[in-house]
Amino acid sequence: MEICEISLATMICINIILAVGLNMITGFCGQISLGHAAFYGIGAYCAAMVAKAGASLPVSLLTGIVMAGIVGVIVGLTSLRVREDFLAIVTMGVGFLFVGVVIATVVLTLMPEFFRFISDYKLFVYGALLFAVMRFAPEGLAGSARNLVHAIQSKGGDG
Repeated sequence: MEICEISLATMICINIILAVGLNMITGFCGQISLGHAAFYGIGAYCAAMVAKAGASLPVSLLTGIVMAGIVGVIVGLTSLRVREDFLAIVTMGVGFLFVGVVIATVVLTLMPEFFRFISDYKLFVYGALLFAVMRFAPEGLAGSARNLVHAIQSKGGDG
């Protein structure tokens, strides 16, 4: 088999696994799961990290399955008493949480490379940011939030 055929067969098998899992939740149990992709992503990420460390294919696949299962059990135990559409909301929250973690990881990884061109001017940039905060928010960020809450409360008392 050539690499293209192996890659295509791998993607077909992965999608079959995803479809069978979604069929178990939606078809047999009648529940809606919107976080299915998050569990898939967690398992794929763990399997890739273990494979990158030099483990064999069965070990990396087993690690991905176990980690996705552990996260699934944690989410399942925390949402045992949830009924009807609320399970969908819980799993949607897990999906959003996973997307947020992935985006934060990418941003934290790429930001130092993106701002490398100003590394010689970092003290100047720090001073400019410090001046901007002192100029536009002299009471600090917490003071600005406190003033905003006070303004909202005073408007509510007028009406």
